[in-house]
Amino acid sequence: MEVKLEVMEVKQEVMEVKQEVMEVKLEVMEVKQVVMEVKLEVMEVKQEVMEVKLEVMEVKQEVMEVKQEVMEVKQEMMEAKLRTSPFKSFIEYYENSVSYVPQLQYDRKYLHMP
Repeated sequence: MEVKLEVMEVKQEVMEVKQEVMEVKLEVMEVKQVVMEVKLEVMEVKQEVMEVKLEVMEVKQEVMEVKQEVMEVKQEMMEAKLRTSPFKSFIEYYENSVSYVPQLQYDRKYLHMP
């Protein structure tokens, strides 16, 4: 009879341990679920970051295009200033003159320049 009682006690302890194991397994499953949810949120945030980076790149490209246009307009303005400047005839003379280089050499020769 004593053995039966001990066996019953051991069986009861085994049942309690099994119950505890089941509770721990349930907790582990809950933690795994939370981890999966956090991983999903992280992936969503990464996706949003990538979209923002893409938008930033597009804006940078637009800024570069605008800067290029500004440079072209500045160049046109400088050319317009040169065409309307008091030195216009001087510039046209040297741009259109075939004798520019010989004249320069002549000037250097008689002005004692190297």
